[in-house]
Amino acid sequence: MKKVMENQTDKKILFIVGKTSSGKDTVANYLSEKYDIPMVVSYTTRLKRDYETDGKEHYFVNDEEMDKIEKSGGIIAYTKNDVTGIRYCATTDSIKGDIAIYIINPDGIRWFNENGTKDIDTYTIYVDCQEDTIRRRAYLRRDDTDTVEKRLNSERDEFNTFRKELKENPLNNSMYVNNTKISKEMLFLSVDASPSLRRFINGEKEKEHNDTEPDEKEEGYTL
Repeated sequence: MKKVMENQTDKKILFIVGKTSSGKDTVANYLSEKYDIPMVVSYTTRLKRDYETDGKEHYFVNDEEMDKIEKSGGIIAYTKNDVTGIRYCATTDSIKGDIAIYIINPDGIRWFNENGTKDIDTYTIYVDCQEDTIRRRAYLRRDDTDTVEKRLNSERDEFNTFRKELKENPLNNSMYVNNTKISKEMLFLSVDASPSLRRFINGEKEKEHNDTEPDEKEEGYTL
């Protein structure tokens, strides 16, 4: 797969996408600490979970406050869950410095590609995970079982569509990580093994590379 980044812009976003409890937050925190990359703190209308802190994972706002943010402009990504009605968005003010990490869902990536500024370079890491493993991790994290099932049900169609789109139209500047039956250490090694990711983070020009590929027998596509 050929990628060209000869004319890089001043701003870059590292998108990390995956279902709830897939390991996307773990990957995001790992890369943030290793490379000293700040996280994009997005706005959301969903309720804050017990282990979360307002202004760290998200800014938790109500519907009226979100309406005002949407009207103010400067939005770089936006999504609304069709099942729950929960909204997420990030603004240009969320990018501190030259590069930032943004945990996002497929609709947010789609919105950015269709409506976002073209002055920002992006790289996408898709952290995939089977739902049985997600349920086990959520249980160990003491998440409410009913809430987890509701999240999975609300995400299922979205990610099935996302996987189909990736098979038909692979994303530029991206990598795939299967986090179903591997340890945290192996997850980090998988991420570190991508030369294209290192080049993106370090700002090096990229001409051609082969991305990390999922098991074709299991997944049937590459990013």
